[in-house]
Amino acid sequence: MKTILLFLGFGFILLLSIIVIRTLTISSESIDIVPVDISLDNNKISKHLSQAIQFKTISGEFIEFRNYLEKTFPQIHKNLDREIINEYSLIYKWKGKDEKLKPIVLMAHMDVVPIEGGTESKWTYPPFSGQISDGYIWGRGALDDKCSLIGILEAVETLIEQGFQPKQSFYLCFGHDEETGGKKGASKIAELFKSRGITFEYVIDEGNSIIDGVISFVSKPIALIGVTEKGYLTVELKVEGEGGGHSSMPPNQSSIGILSTAIHKLENNQMKPKLIEPVRNMLYSFINESPFLMRILFANQWLFSKIIAKEFIKSKTSAATVRTTTAVTMFNAGIKENVLPTSAKAFVNFRILPGDTINSVIKHVTQVINDSRVKIKALDGAFEPTSVCDTNSPNFLNIKKTVKQIFPDVIAAPALVVVATDSGYFMDLSKDVYEFLPIWLKKEDFPRLHGTNERISIDNYEKIVRFYIQLIKNSNV
Repeated sequence: MKTILLFLGFGFILLLSIIVIRTLTISSESIDIVPVDISLDNNKISKHLSQAIQFKTISGEFIEFRNYLEKTFPQIHKNLDREIINEYSLIYKWKGKDEKLKPIVLMAHMDVVPIEGGTESKWTYPPFSGQISDGYIWGRGALDDKCSLIGILEAVETLIEQGFQPKQSFYLCFGHDEETGGKKGASKIAELFKSRGITFEYVIDEGNSIIDGVISFVSKPIALIGVTEKGYLTVELKVEGEGGGHSSMPPNQSSIGILSTAIHKLENNQMKPKLIEPVRNMLYSFINESPFLMRILFANQWLFSKIIAKEFIKSKTSAATVRTTTAVTMFNAGIKENVLPTSAKAFVNFRILPGDTINSVIKHVTQVINDSRVKIKALDGAFEPTSVCDTNSPNFLNIKKTVKQIFPDVIAAPALVVVATDSGYFMDLSKDVYEFLPIWLKKEDFPRLHGTNERISIDNYEKIVRFYIQLIKNSNV
């Protein structure tokens, strides 16, 4: 017994020593970067974004918007080849000096989400006014995604005016229906490239951003560079009742009751949380700026990954990064308060974590509900999680370097993207597809995305333009 106790004691001391040594020696990657200062006419570029916001590119005004781009960016339309795809989407090709090199894609989208009915009066300035006031540019699309589209064009226009020509070609790809799935825009653009046999060095689109004060245990703002996207699946659950009837003679369990039980099971037995590689790498990036207890956990994920994942699921924001999420979004049943419904139907949306699959989610739903009375049907439009980009690739390091040059005080970290972007259509065209737009968001800014009083600070927008200028330069060294 004494030998066993000594062995266990030695094992504990060894384990503790490993934990302490890793905590003290592992640090997040430090990049020695000299910030760059890029001169811009800030009044002019702010005015251009303001004017772009004034076009209601929800389901129309795309031709008017295109005409505006022609007028506003004359050097681009003089020096780049433009193609119009499916009536409204746009491809610009900026020819490089060496067309043998793989080109690079800069993506954005023209369309914006509509204004929720009845909320117009809650806006500080009219949602399509593009008002410049209080240090901000206000209006729908200021954050999502005209700041990116106009920022890319502003950067290219500026570089052309300076006589710059890239080594490799750049494609500027702007879809017109990202907010409704991208089927008519980015999807058709990607199909065109596939038909021509064109592949890319890397692709960068919107997605993640710079978050400030959102993660309480990290002391600095964080630039989250998306290296993979979650998948998407909506499941229809349907229960057929006994053919209706008067509510005075109900069955022991109604169709609504059966379906409610199924939903209760799904919400209380969600898919298991886990730390995937991009999230693990993100946490390593936080080590230097985290409290000591967090440093212990992040430096020793081999031991504490389950503890970290369990903590993450306590918040809906962090939970989305460690598991496939379950969201009941629609429930339909009944026609009158005293009539039994003949059927009940619900829709459950899943955002699929890399490592899980559409099939594994459907299997999970079937096993958890475990009721043959509930018919389960996967709806069209589902797609798998995207592949994970290599965070040691020169392309990722180039983006990371650019972030630090323009935003020297932020942590630049790889991350999971919990929503879908147009870049998902380009996964077969490049091994490096990134989702990052350096919009600077604090907690109070998140409701502005697709919400009321969308705005971007003038300073942030200027830095977005500088980011794209520097990214193009860095990509051609």
